[in-house]
Amino acid sequence: MGIVSSIGVGKEVFWKNCLQGVSGIKPIQGFDVSSYRSRLGAQLPEVDFKAFIKPANLRRMDRIGKVVVSSVRLAIEDSGLNLQEEDSGRIGISIGTGLGSSDTVDQFFRSLLREGPTGAAPLLFQTAVPNAITSHCAIEYGIKGVNITFSIRNPPQKWR
Repeated sequence: MGIVSSIGVGKEVFWKNCLQGVSGIKPIQGFDVSSYRSRLGAQLPEVDFKAFIKPANLRRMDRIGKVVVSSVRLAIEDSGLNLQEEDSGRIGISIGTGLGSSDTVDQFFRSLLREGPTGAAPLLFQTAVPNAITSHCAIEYGIKGVNITFSIRNPPQKWR
C-alpha cells in the first residue's frame, strides 16, 4: 500500500491517525475559495518529495505526478519487491485517474488561449496528459513492461 493522504503519508501514520479519529478536513489553503459555498477540503499536507523521488526527475513533474510517484514508491517498499532483482520487462504499471494533472492542464490551456501556440510551454503538455503520471512512475522505477492509464471522463449512461 502506498498512502499519501490528508491524514498522513505512509500506511503506519495513516492507520494511526485513522484509529485516533484524526480528520484531514480543514479550511482549503491551496486556492481561492471565496466564491464557493464550501471552504473545506481534504488537502494533502506538505510532502518532502525528495525523500521519494530522484532529484533529476523532480523538476519534470507537477504536484500530482510527485504524489503518485511517491505513493508508488511506498507501495513498492510495502510489497517487499526488489526491482533490481526483477526482470523490468515483466513488471507493469496501471493507474486510474479522472483527469491527471488539472493544474498543469489549466496552466497549459490558459497560456495557449492567452498567447497562442507559441506562448504555450511545450514541456507543460507532456505533463498535462493523463498518462503522464503513469509514465513518470515507469521512468522513476525502470518499469519496462505494460504501462496503462485508465481515464474515464464521460462514463457510459449505465454507470451514472
